[in-house]
Amino acid sequence: MPSQPFLPGLLADEPGAAKQRTIRVVSISGGKDSTATALICLDRYGHDDVRLVFADTGNEHQITIEYVTEYLPRALSQPVSVLRANFDADIARKRQYVLDHWAEKGVDQADIDRALAALVPTGNPFVDLCLWKGRFPSRRAQFCTQFLKRDVISAYLLDLMANTNAGVECWQGVRRDESQARANLAPVEEAAEGWTIIRPVLEWTGQQSVDYVRLCDVELNPLYTKGFARVGCAPCINSSKADVHQWSRMFPEMIDKIAAWEIAVGAAAKRGVTSFFPAPDAEGRGDRQGHGVRAFVEWSKTSHGGYQYDLIKAIPPEPACTSVYGLCE
Repeated sequence: MPSQPFLPGLLADEPGAAKQRTIRVVSISGGKDSTATALICLDRYGHDDVRLVFADTGNEHQITIEYVTEYLPRALSQPVSVLRANFDADIARKRQYVLDHWAEKGVDQADIDRALAALVPTGNPFVDLCLWKGRFPSRRAQFCTQFLKRDVISAYLLDLMANTNAGVECWQGVRRDESQARANLAPVEEAAEGWTIIRPVLEWTGQQSVDYVRLCDVELNPLYTKGFARVGCAPCINSSKADVHQWSRMFPEMIDKIAAWEIAVGAAAKRGVTSFFPAPDAEGRGDRQGHGVRAFVEWSKTSHGGYQYDLIKAIPPEPACTSVYGLCE
């Protein structure tokens, strides 16, 4: 494995300083950046005090599940711990709230009965979170990241701190050029809870992460060879028009899954309906009043402006590599 220069000077041991044991926890998503981050951490610090954790949201593609839980442990010679959020208690409180307050808020008894029948935990973290909230997350209310990833990993880190005498670092595979929210992140940051956050690929591009993983002779998530630039949730609420079209072409069963979830979560909502994606208008904008994922998929088949179907998009996909990162070479 090639040696990787990493944050020079920021993490160097001070001369003569007593060395404290440090446990380094790498958050694995199945994507290129977290895989590169894991490789950097293992290369620098070895395997003994490195932990790989995967927060399974319940909205992952099976290919990603297999990549993280079967391939990566073999390729990295390091186990991956799977963490999952549980919302049973939250749904129970929501049921009680519906019983105690919806009638006084003017909700019809038929709607109350409908919601109570729907408010039953499924064991799927994503669905149960949405049942509790009565809606799907959105770009303006992206509560999925907090409840399905950040909170479960934080609980894992707090448990490490409580049960070991070691320092704890949380290694995150995020890049500055991914979003405006990440543009101002620091490469090293002290969390209020007491651990240190390390972001080794913050200044990299996506292609640099891909190249580094391949340089280490590790395979990337196979979804990258199917035309996906990102391989997180399947699909993500932030999926672009092109991404949704690709999901519907390559994996129509994922759209069927979301359509079924819309029915289940809608039944638990006060209005009786909710939508995974905003309802698109001619410009691709809209509110979240119904329509559903299937309407969004139809819109994803149109050309710019949303008025006419794109004939190129209508061509059935071929079983060939369509990577945007040059993985087909």
